[in-house]
Amino acid sequence: MKSLDLSDNDISTIAANAFQDLISFESLKLNGNTIISLQVGLFSNNINLRKIDLSDNDISTISANAFVDLVSLESLVLRNNDISTISANVFGDLVSLKYL
Repeated sequence: MKSLDLSDNDISTIAANAFQDLISFESLKLNGNTIISLQVGLFSNNINLRKIDLSDNDISTISANAFVDLVSLESLVLRNNDISTISANVFGDLVSLKYL
């Protein structure tokens, strides 16, 4: 499987290791949920993930290292959230990021 679409599922909380080690995934859609925060290491070891869509949620906090190990991530969609806190250097590991 290369893509996982969990959009519009009323998801509010995601366990810190929920997506760890999904090595083959290239796309993850979590848009249209009620997610409020992104935990440390949420996407750890997802080295092939190229796109994450987190738009249209209730995200207010993005923890440090929430995007650690996402060396292939090219697109991160965060529009239409309530982001008030972003930890320092949260995007530091996103060396391939083209669209934010």
